[in-house]
Amino acid sequence: MKYCLYKIENKTTSKVYIGQCFAHRLARRKSRHFSDLHTGHHENAHLQSAYNKYGPEVWKWEVIDECVGADAANEKETYYIVDVYESWKPERGYNIRRGSKHTPLKDKTKRKISESLRKRYKDDPSYREKISEANRRRNGNLSGKNGA
Repeated sequence: MKYCLYKIENKTTSKVYIGQCFAHRLARRKSRHFSDLHTGHHENAHLQSAYNKYGPEVWKWEVIDECVGADAANEKETYYIVDVYESWKPERGYNIRRGSKHTPLKDKTKRKISESLRKRYKDDPSYREKISEANRRRNGNLSGKNGA
C-alpha cells in the first residue's frame, strides 16, 4: 500500500509536525488535522496549544515523501522526526515521540503520561464520570455480539 509522509509547519516559529497516512486518504487526513485543531480537540496537545496561540493562518501543509509499505513509512517517519527536523524536541517541533507512533514508548514517557492521567483523574471529579460514560457507551455497543 502507498503511504505519504507530510509536514505541518508553523510559518511563524518554523516548528514542524511530521506524520504519515495512506496516500489515498491524504486529503481526509489533512482535513481531520485542521478540523480537530479548529474545534480544539486535536490529540496532540503541543500542536493544539500552538494553533490556539498563532491562529489558523500560519500553518503550511506539505507532502515530503512517499513510499510503499507500513514498515517503510514507519522508518521514514522516524528518519524525518529524528534526523531531519528533530521535531520531537519541543524547541524544534510538535511530535511527541522520537519516531513513528508505532514505535514503543520509552519508560520515562510512559511514567509521565501515567502521572499526568493520575493527576487529571484526581483533580477533576467530572473526569471520572466522563471516562465511565465513555466506557459504558463503548461496552454497550458490544453487548449481544458473539453470544455475549
